Amino acid sequence: MKVTLVGYFGHGNTGDEAILHSIIGQLKRYHNPVQITVLSNTPEKTSATYNVISIQRKSLASILASIRMSNIIIFAGGTLFQDITSIGSLLYYLSIIVVSKIFHKKVILYSQGIEPFKYYFSKLLVKQVFVFTDFISVRDLESRKYLLETLKLKKTIRYTVDSAMMLNPLQVNNKYKGYIGINLMNIIDCPLDHIAKALIKFSNEFNKKILYIPFQEGDIIVGQKLERLIPSSLFEILDVHENISELLGIISQLDLLMGARLHSLILSATVYTPFIGIHYYDKVQSFSREVSQNYIGFSDLQNGVFYSTLVEVLNNRSMHRKQLERIVMMLKEQSKDSLINNILIKYEKT
Repeated sequence: MKVTLVGYFGHGNTGDEAILHSIIGQLKRYHNPVQITVLSNTPEKTSATYNVISIQRKSLASILASIRMSNIIIFAGGTLFQDITSIGSLLYYLSIIVVSKIFHKKVILYSQGIEPFKYYFSKLLVKQVFVFTDFISVRDLESRKYLLETLKLKKTIRYTVDSAMMLNPLQVNNKYKGYIGINLMNIIDCPLDHIAKALIKFSNEFNKKILYIPFQEGDIIVGQKLERLIPSSLFEILDVHENISELLGIISQLDLLMGARLHSLILSATVYTPFIGIHYYDKVQSFSREVSQNYIGFSDLQNGVFYSTLVEVLNNRSMHRKQLERIVMMLKEQSKDSLINNILIKYEKT
């Protein structure tokens, strides 16, 4: 069986690479051999990292050839179908669906996150194209609600956890045991001075060091700005990690993590490390609620809510961890072997 994986891969984004790492692992565990081709921005690197075939995601000829040779086209997680960054990105993914169906291929939308669309044109296109897909699963209940109630899509929409949540941590040394993790995005109005003051106060009061965890190169810029505001004895910046299992091992040692990027929270939940979501995008709020963890508004970064939430989560860390572990274990069990049972077995002979 031959499978083509479509996603935002090869761009140095830790969250998307975690998704790819997980899905390739699931495909390789299937009892029959699966030939995997990945559309990537850096195909040579993707091929070397995951031991799969990889092609340039911008090469029309390569994409067409891969689709023609594949049995199944899997859109592998993430927020692929959105018009916030550009309408061009949405058209790119929708066009691959259309071409795949022209070639009579099975099209799978797996563990997708759906953000509300800005434009009516986008809603219309998505609704019309999604009807022709063979399987749709979403990673959160808000996405399912949006597709069924807002877009009124007449399809069965299944729920499965984000693919990254099925990964296992690598055992690492205890260098970061007891640290507090933080992840921020490079946003113009991010109140770094307020964040730094709160972190310094928190570090001094509770004798905690801060580990800044970037998920892509742009995050490092924010970390470097924050580094200039916090004493070096209290603050350290982690390199962007390409080894996702190792990163999970590091996050598992933290006392808690606060993050603006969704996958910083997903990886934290995966290893049962309590977290505080920074609600800049709705998906952060949605996921935080789903696993019963704290989240704060972006505006709360510059008032006392940020500091008081840090204190509350640390003081009640055991309770938050048990709550997180109970929910995440249940979600993992519900989604166990979902890709194999719902897709590979069903469509293997088609």
